[in-house]
Amino acid sequence: MIQSCSENATNPKQDQFVKKLEAFQIKYAESEGNDVAQDGIANEMNAYIEKFGEIKDWTGNIVEVNSSLGDTWIVVKPSNSDVITLKLWPGDAILGNEDAWKKTDLFKLLPTLKVDGALTFSGKVVSEMSLTDDGMMSEPEIVIEPTNIKIDQK
Repeated sequence: MIQSCSENATNPKQDQFVKKLEAFQIKYAESEGNDVAQDGIANEMNAYIEKFGEIKDWTGNIVEVNSSLGDTWIVVKPSNSDVITLKLWPGDAILGNEDAWKKTDLFKLLPTLKVDGALTFSGKVVSEMSLTDDGMMSEPEIVIEPTNIKIDQK
C-alpha cells in the first residue's frame, strides 16, 4: 500500500521500542569489562527485538535507498533516535530472494524516494543485523519487513 502523509511524529509504541533499546545500551555500557554480563544484555536485547512484532505508523527519515547484488532496501533513521537504524526490507529479500520488492506494490515507490525525505511506515520488526555485539549495542540495525509506506509530501 502506498500513500502520502503530511507529518512526521512518533507514536507511543515507537517511543517504547526506542526507549527500551536505549536502556539496553546504557546497561551494556555500564557493564564494560564484564563480557559475560554484556553477552547476557546483548542476548536480552536481541530477544526483545525478535519478539516485538507488528508496528504501525512509525516515522523516520530516509538515509539511503540501497541496492547491492540485486537486493534492495531502504535505510531509515527513526524520528526519535540518532543511533538506531531501521532497514526496510521485504521478508523474501532477507532470505535471498532478489525479486522480493518486485512482488510488492511498494516496488513502484523505490525510484521516487529522496534522501532526507520523511516516511511513515508499518510492518513487522524482524531482527537486528549487526555483525558484532558491540555494533548491535552501539548502533543497532533493525530489519523491518514493510507492509505500508507513506511518503511525506512536504
